[in-house]
Amino acid sequence: MIWIEAFLHPEESLEVKLETISKSMSVSEHGTLTSPLAFHLVEHQEDTGINKYSLAIAMHHAIYDGVSVAALLDELQRAYRTHQPTRLPQFYDVLPFILQEERQGVSFWVQYLQGFHPAPLPLVESAQPSSVISSRRFKLDHHVLKRAASDAGVTLQCLGQAAWSKVISSKVSVRDIMFGHVVSGRSFPGYEDVIGPMLVCLQVSAGDIYADLFM
Repeated sequence: MIWIEAFLHPEESLEVKLETISKSMSVSEHGTLTSPLAFHLVEHQEDTGINKYSLAIAMHHAIYDGVSVAALLDELQRAYRTHQPTRLPQFYDVLPFILQEERQGVSFWVQYLQGFHPAPLPLVESAQPSSVISSRRFKLDHHVLKRAASDAGVTLQCLGQAAWSKVISSKVSVRDIMFGHVVSGRSFPGYEDVIGPMLVCLQVSAGDIYADLFM
C-alpha cells in the first residue's frame, strides 16, 4: 500500500491533479504494477483561506468489485467521523469457502461441458505491440432495443451478449460458441459486506440460448 500527501498550488487545477493521481498506478504488459492500492491526500486552499482535503484512492481491479467500492467508502467515512473502524468480515475469512465451492464445482462443469469443442480465435500477424486499445462509437435507438428485448422475452444485457456471440461466431465460423460472463459471487451468508473481488465467472453457451434472436 502507498500513502502520498500532496499540496495543490494556487495555479494548479484540482481536477487535473486528481486525474494525474489516478494514472499513477499503472499495469504493464508483463503484469507488473507500482502498487495494487494507493491513497493520495491532496490539500488545497479555498479563496476564503480555509484548507480543504481531497482523498483519491487508486485500486487494481484484482482486489475489489463494484459492491466493495461503496462498502469501502462508507467504512472510510464512518471511521473518519467516529474514529472507530468497524470490524467487517475479511476476504481471507471467506476464501476457504470460495476454494471449497470451486473444488465442488469442477465435476459439475466437466460433466456440463462434455462434447464441447473449443474454437479459438484465429491469430493475426501484426507489427503492432502485443496489446492495443481501440474503440468505435455508434448510435443505438434505446426504444428499438427495449422493444426488441421485450419481443424476445430477454433483457438488454442478453441482446448485448447475443451481438457479441454473433461477432465471435463470424470470426471462428462456428455457431456454438462459448464465453465467460462475470457475475457477483456474494452467495455466502454473513459475508455480503466483504471488501474484495467476490466475483464468479460463468460460461455462456450461445448456440442454444441466442439461436433465434438473429434468425
